[in-house]
Amino acid sequence: MAPDVSSEILTRESIGLDIMDWRKRIIVDSEINHGKPSIKGTRVTVSSLVDALAEGLSYEEITREYPVTIDDIKAALAYAAEVLLLKHKKCAEGNKNTSF
Repeated sequence: MAPDVSSEILTRESIGLDIMDWRKRIIVDSEINHGKPSIKGTRVTVSSLVDALAEGLSYEEITREYPVTIDDIKAALAYAAEVLLLKHKKCAEGNKNTSF
């Protein structure tokens, strides 16, 4: 059952997600990839990994295509999930102008 978003602010804990700490693997630095969130030590962006998963590639296929590990892919998903939760939180708190 989906959480009732009208009465509570969503957090990873409130929706039962046990997500890894992406901060050990993701970097956001204006000097790297124009500030796009990327896997540390690579030029692989979080969005490219999420896009690859959305296209149906498996973790193993992605690790063959990009210089990343399965934990890097999981970190990219954790980062993306947290960004979405934070954006939702802003919307739920009354900032109706928050866009994705």
